[in-house]
Amino acid sequence: MGIVRIAIVGASVRAAAHSALRDGFEPVAADLFRDRDLGDRCSATAIDNYPVDFHPWLQSVEVDAWIYTGALENHPDLVDRMAAIVPLLGNQGARVQLVRSPDALACRLNDHGLLFPETRSTAEDLPCNGSWLRKSYRASSGHGVWSHDPRTASDPSGALQDNNKPVCPPLFFQRRLEGDSVSAVFVAAGGQARLLGVTRQLVGVAWTGAQPFQYAGSLGPLRIDERVHQTIENIGAVLASEFKLRGLFGVDLIINHAGVWVLEVNPRYTSSVEIVERMTGCKMLQSHAIACSTGVLPEVVTPCEVQQVGKAILFARRSVKVSEEFSAWACHQNDDAPWPELADIPPPETQISAGQPVLTVFATGRDAQDLESQLQKRLSGVQGKLYR
Repeated sequence: MGIVRIAIVGASVRAAAHSALRDGFEPVAADLFRDRDLGDRCSATAIDNYPVDFHPWLQSVEVDAWIYTGALENHPDLVDRMAAIVPLLGNQGARVQLVRSPDALACRLNDHGLLFPETRSTAEDLPCNGSWLRKSYRASSGHGVWSHDPRTASDPSGALQDNNKPVCPPLFFQRRLEGDSVSAVFVAAGGQARLLGVTRQLVGVAWTGAQPFQYAGSLGPLRIDERVHQTIENIGAVLASEFKLRGLFGVDLIINHAGVWVLEVNPRYTSSVEIVERMTGCKMLQSHAIACSTGVLPEVVTPCEVQQVGKAILFARRSVKVSEEFSAWACHQNDDAPWPELADIPPPETQISAGQPVLTVFATGRDAQDLESQLQKRLSGVQGKLYR
């Protein structure tokens, strides 16, 4: 491949950078946080003006290629301008815009007999009883999703920020679905896709401190029957073929009595990739680089029996300043561990406001119930140290 030194950019890139290190690459990172466990492992920069500072930063580093994580898919023009500087391992602007369009997704999926929620461009005649959601076209990780209520239609709560200013982008309206919140991870090349793993998503889970609709973690592998598995594989195949995706991509799904519903597509390294990587042993960044640089779908072998593994994000219940003692303690939990126990560790003196993410905890379990119990216990222990 000839690719060794990879620039990784996004709102938070620790997971992707650690994946790159495990696969033998040399990552150079830039994001909003420069977490302690990121800066300790590779060259890392915290940018001030998101996302515009990524462009001059990429111009200043010497790398063979670059990738992006969330939520840079919301800035396709910037992706293309950066791709003109250094080769991009991933999906360029036009593909991103198309696969992120609810109208385009609905059309292509429905043509293949696949399910997508009823979606409208206006709120005219929609009930305000919780059966509809309003979503931002620039949503990520559950930010920019609200229960539809005209009384709060201008509320920018949870909107992503550019240049430290609230973003209130155009909205669309989607029928709310009940069911299991699921994420599927694929790798694509040459119009084909291979399913790498399926996880259950923690969304708006109270014990993490998350807000409604906010992504709070991933648990896997999700046990699904053959019919559901085949449907998810078909979804990946259609997306890869119709939208010409390449490399890693994730699909957020709802599984209920009616079937498997596609909510959105994230055409990049996603939050659940490191859990699929951990539960299967797949070399995710290596597969991504091969798919993007050769246009050939890489051979990926996943074991049939894997342990239950998951992660949960701790959100601050009140404003707190991170102490040196807490930051050092959190890093110490990972000493001599092949996989981290804690991640996204904030540096000392970091001021964290209520509702903001603090760090990520990992656990394994005998089954899904035991795994969730282990995650809750670990989060409780971290909070005891954080608010001491």
